[in-house]
Amino acid sequence: MNWPVILLTYFNLFFYGLLYNSRSALLPELMHFFSLDHSQIGLLYTLSSLCGLFINIFAFWWLRKFTTIVPMRCSLLLSSLCSFFIYFSGQNINSTLFFISFLCIGLSAPLSTISMNILIRSNTEVHKRRKIYSALHSFYGLASLMAPLCLVLFKNWQQIF
Repeated sequence: MNWPVILLTYFNLFFYGLLYNSRSALLPELMHFFSLDHSQIGLLYTLSSLCGLFINIFAFWWLRKFTTIVPMRCSLLLSSLCSFFIYFSGQNINSTLFFISFLCIGLSAPLSTISMNILIRSNTEVHKRRKIYSALHSFYGLASLMAPLCLVLFKNWQQIF
């Protein structure tokens, strides 16, 4: 078993879960801060989902072209950029950066999901695979639990990102 790769997948899903669940929980406050209405937020979620669809449709191509670890690293980079864009959009009251953050998370999610599953499958022994997959999804569950708790610890949403 290749533990560094497995730990990378765990970290990636934890980071994604923390970012995604924090952003979702803060959505009403973010809408108010940027003066966005529900149709604009709906458009953002639609564009984010279309980015994910685009990544999934072309997965056969990028999986052949790159090793699986490259999309995983790209996913971590995009998730980090999402966090930075949300933070800087709040500092400058710049809704364009906020929109870009939605696109980053839309690109990041399918990259990490596909990569994580392939990495776990190819780096674990068959008899331990179920336990490793269960632990992987436990990290997302832990992040989902921690995201609202982190929101309570900080005074405003800009401190989180």
